[in-house]
Amino acid sequence: MAYRPLFALVGLTAVGGLFVIAGAAERYHGSRASENRQVRPRETETRQQENQILKKLVLVNSLNGLAVGLTAHSCRTGSRCASTSVRRPLLQ
Repeated sequence: MAYRPLFALVGLTAVGGLFVIAGAAERYHGSRASENRQVRPRETETRQQENQILKKLVLVNSLNGLAVGLTAHSCRTGSRCASTSVRRPLLQ
């Protein structure tokens, strides 16, 4: 049971990191040479496709993490575990 505060600490640190990143201002605007270049429609389309793929990857990865966490929790509470057919005793 002593490990639970560590998980809470990691979670709070991650949330804190998100707030820090969200509040950060972007100050770099590229070089002057890149200001004169026009954005090509094909590059924009490719970037949008890549962003959609990354969003799906984040969603699937989050769902997988949730499933692993729920499985570990059910094994810890004495339910049948997915990996074994043996009922484990409650950990103390």
